[in-house]
Amino acid sequence: NAALRMLFLGKNPIGDLGAESLSFALLGNSTLQTLLLSSCSIGDEGATAIASSLLNNKSLQRLHLGKNKIGDEGASAILSAIQPHHTMMYLLENKNITDVDLLKKVKRPLKKNNYSLPDSPKYFDAAKAEEEE
Repeated sequence: NAALRMLFLGKNPIGDLGAESLSFALLGNSTLQTLLLSSCSIGDEGATAIASSLLNNKSLQRLHLGKNKIGDEGASAILSAIQPHHTMMYLLENKNITDVDLLKKVKRPLKKNNYSLPDSPKYFDAAKAEEEE
């Protein structure tokens, strides 16, 4: 869809298979700016698939992956993919990330990019959370 700028799929159990399918759609998309995938049962495989599509996607600016099953491997893949494009992300609530150095890197883009979501009580404002810490 050439007009689609935001896609909210939060709380839909798309899992790794759905994330892989979504990654193929991201490869050919040049308009999507915000993708919310919180609480979607995405693990390392799905995060890695999304990361591979981000390498060539220049339009995505916000990627919300909180409250998923993403561990160190998936978080590392996402971080590597977004750094060249300054994509904003949120991974802090993924309790499966155990690498302390990786957690520090995950927090850094939030402060740098002042990430926030649309004003809505349903969505967590990561920028405010960072300020409160």
